[in-house]
Amino acid sequence: MSTTPAYHVTEAAAATCEDRAVAAWETCRVDLPGSGPEFRARFRWMYLDNPAMPATLYLLDHGAEGRCVGFVTVAGRALRKDGESLLAGLLIDFVVDPAHRTAFPALMLQRQAHQAGMRGKDFIYGIPDVKAMPIFKRLNCTFNLNIPRFVRPVRFGKYVARKLPSWLAAPAGALIGVADRVGAAVGSRGCRGEWVSAFDARFDQLWQAATKPGCVVGRRDAAFLRWRFGAPGPAMKIFAVSSGGTLHSYFVGRAEADAFVVKDVFSSAAGSTLDAALNSFVSAARDLGVNAISMSVLPDAELKRALAATRFSERDHRVCFWTLSPERVESLKGASWYLTPADEDM
Repeated sequence: MSTTPAYHVTEAAAATCEDRAVAAWETCRVDLPGSGPEFRARFRWMYLDNPAMPATLYLLDHGAEGRCVGFVTVAGRALRKDGESLLAGLLIDFVVDPAHRTAFPALMLQRQAHQAGMRGKDFIYGIPDVKAMPIFKRLNCTFNLNIPRFVRPVRFGKYVARKLPSWLAAPAGALIGVADRVGAAVGSRGCRGEWVSAFDARFDQLWQAATKPGCVVGRRDAAFLRWRFGAPGPAMKIFAVSSGGTLHSYFVGRAEADAFVVKDVFSSAAGSTLDAALNSFVSAARDLGVNAISMSVLPDAELKRALAATRFSERDHRVCFWTLSPERVESLKGASWYLTPADEDM
């Protein structure tokens, strides 16, 4: 007789299982941030109020009593490619009780979420943490892509100190900083950058103007941005860049430790105008007193070029796994993909 514990997965609409999910989170979150009340606020924001669609949970039950020992969630994300609307499922909040963290239940949970969560969607994607990577590698996803993290120093003392004696590092760092400040100021000519307090109608106009041919990109109109960055937690700062009175680029993020961490970047600009927008943002971030800018983005070709031109360097990456519906494999073949933390569970 088999002694394997009995596990099964139950699908539930978010509106029907909030209390059960919060209780499971409290049980399973031993090594995860966020208390029950914090998760409840997040549940209502990400799961219930998501403008793409309410979330669906896949609850891992154990034993005859059906005790919930984990869950994974498929949240909605609206995207487009060449003007065509797409609907994706975003895999988030993959949690399992520590007593049940073996390969069998975790893999069963993810497989059923992938299969059932695909219904009515063009594709599913997920960005697992290191501990979940072995599970995702066994899911037979269609493909995976690396999401680079780009870093640019804006103050140079701590970096120079790694290479030079302390008595020389301070003046050398100051001189490099002056040259960099002047270079960014000159490079931003023709653009007007400013910190703004809200996502207004100009952001709708930018979203309509940024066609990005051949690229799959998540919805970024003003309504989405207000929802996404009005999430529970520390407030975000918004930097908007215009030319000739027209908004063409923005950066959203916040200072974390000694870096400004970008949570979303988007632009309809190209060439020298996009370079100028990045230089304007570099100057504004420096004025906040941080030492560096950190930007996690899977960029389109033009943004990748502009990041190199404005001295952002790639440091590391995370992996995003994609599973396309059979109906979308051909139409999305050869597409490029644009992702920032705004497209994930940040």
